[in-house]
Amino acid sequence: MAHKVLILKPVRLPNIARVSLLAVVIAALDGAAFANNYSVSEASSQHVTPGKSATGTLDLTTDGFVAPDSLSSFTVTFDFDRPNGSGSSTDPIVDISLDGFSVLSGGTVPDFGTMSYTFTQLSTDGSALLSEINSTGKLSYDVTTGTGNYYLDGATLSASDPVGKLPDGGSTMTLLGFGILGICAVARKFSFTR
Repeated sequence: MAHKVLILKPVRLPNIARVSLLAVVIAALDGAAFANNYSVSEASSQHVTPGKSATGTLDLTTDGFVAPDSLSSFTVTFDFDRPNGSGSSTDPIVDISLDGFSVLSGGTVPDFGTMSYTFTQLSTDGSALLSEINSTGKLSYDVTTGTGNYYLDGATLSASDPVGKLPDGGSTMTLLGFGILGICAVARKFSFTR
């Protein structure tokens, strides 16, 4: 009775270099920095007069933001216009509140001119506004005046995730990379030929 003998020979796999390179790239991505940036604008052209405010809500979820999250900062910009003047010699007063918090009191819009006000908040400031955006993805605003009139032309909210955050934490990518390397090593070591 004859026995068959299997002889193990090393076999070169043509794609081993490509697969290994892919595994190394995947493992290197574990420490890569990915930041998500979100931005939403609202064109309003709301006329602001004494007793009539301009209000609205800027919603980052329309730009792909998924609440709750941990944003590192946000910036909100308001653009004003006073094309026809207000008929008075003094510039109208601009008061802005974000989610009920007063962020500007006593700003002005020049006669026959435009003006922009920008506010930036960082996570290190311990802001209740940033906490609210993190939990809902929304920021409401209220623009009022005590004297004169002007137009709120638009409002823009931009926010950023912390740098260094991976979509899935990175452990899955690392395990996948080492798994591919392990499969290649086993396939190369135990390639059978007849």
